[in-house]
Amino acid sequence: MIDTKLKKIIEDYQKIPNAPFAQKHTSQYIKNTLDSAHIRYEENEYVILVEPQVLIGRKKLLIMAHTDHPGIVLENDKRGQLLGLVGTKNIIEYLDENDIKVRVYNPAGEFIGNAKIDKIIPGPKQELWVKADFEVPRNSIGMLDIFPFDETDTTLNLYNADDGLMVSILLYLLTSKLIGNTYDVFLAFMKHEEVHQVSSWWLTRTNYINLTTDDYVLNLECLKTESIDSEKYGAVDYNGGPVLQLSNTGCLFGYKNPGPNKLELTLRQIAHTSSLKLQVGVIKDSCDSRPFTQFELTPNICTLTIPNIYKHNGADDGIIRSEEIKKADVVTCVELLTSLTSLESSQGIVLESVSEKLKNENAVTDEVLLKRKAKLNNRLDIAYKSVVKRNYFYPQSVTDKLMDFVLKTISYLRYFTD
Repeated sequence: MIDTKLKKIIEDYQKIPNAPFAQKHTSQYIKNTLDSAHIRYEENEYVILVEPQVLIGRKKLLIMAHTDHPGIVLENDKRGQLLGLVGTKNIIEYLDENDIKVRVYNPAGEFIGNAKIDKIIPGPKQELWVKADFEVPRNSIGMLDIFPFDETDTTLNLYNADDGLMVSILLYLLTSKLIGNTYDVFLAFMKHEEVHQVSSWWLTRTNYINLTTDDYVLNLECLKTESIDSEKYGAVDYNGGPVLQLSNTGCLFGYKNPGPNKLELTLRQIAHTSSLKLQVGVIKDSCDSRPFTQFELTPNICTLTIPNIYKHNGADDGIIRSEEIKKADVVTCVELLTSLTSLESSQGIVLESVSEKLKNENAVTDEVLLKRKAKLNNRLDIAYKSVVKRNYFYPQSVTDKLMDFVLKTISYLRYFTD
């Protein structure tokens, strides 16, 4: 059963207005929660970071979740932009047959009315037209009109499981003092994941917390869990428990560094010892573990995923609905994370590293795809500097417009000369 305190945090978080580059209200909720519990943190435009109060010189363990969720940033009562979806083809087809209602919040996070999406423009910008019979201030937030929190005996039905559920779990572990000291544990609330992992690209490019090849990186997600190749690597069951994810599409985590993935082995050993359901998945999708791989920081990288078949509220697949999560998976994740940070779990491991086996076979990784993604991330790292710094999407002054223009120009020059 999910602890009452955790459930309350989950429910509260689901009600907070949120979209990519408009996640300041979720960030404020996180900071308020940490402040109330007298937990120290540091913040910049990319991340809210909780560091160990005292570094004891053990391996570092970075655990991260992201604070943004796909949504709409509105320019006015007629135009806006979808941000965070994989593509728009399916949702455009859905819109041809159905109304898509949107709850609108002003930049201060106050609900101001309901609108409808009128038209979505095909293309990478994901621009759209809306119909609203009220004034919509620039940089208002549009959220799909889905009930934010509901539950059955076995499931949570959430607006924002990806990744609000994992943010809530981290806040619960912190405020309940369930984070142990097996490692020097760093907890990162990443502000910008749904836009090509902008935050994690910056964190890894700068190696902000000085990770070494001995350290561990654990990303927390609620993703689709589709095997890259079920015949080669086995199928992943949406009802089979959380997934220890070893890959993204075209990217085996930690493949640039030799040796086993010790974090994989540790988590598998915990699951075995504690009789917890944990699937090992060579799966698709995209997440914050990829940048840590591309910058060769460590071989010990995993994503712990709660299966979420309706990720992005189904919009990537042409439906609109809540994200459905098994309650048992939430309980399992809490137990895994508590054990990971509190126990000397890695001792006596005799398991074979699936990740190392795939690495030695030169399987999964697509170097051409990863080079293309790195080029894009290097461009966006420059292009979005002004947006992440000012904490709103559409420019509101001449200076904003000038900075956006200059940085985008520089970013494209970088892109075409890389």
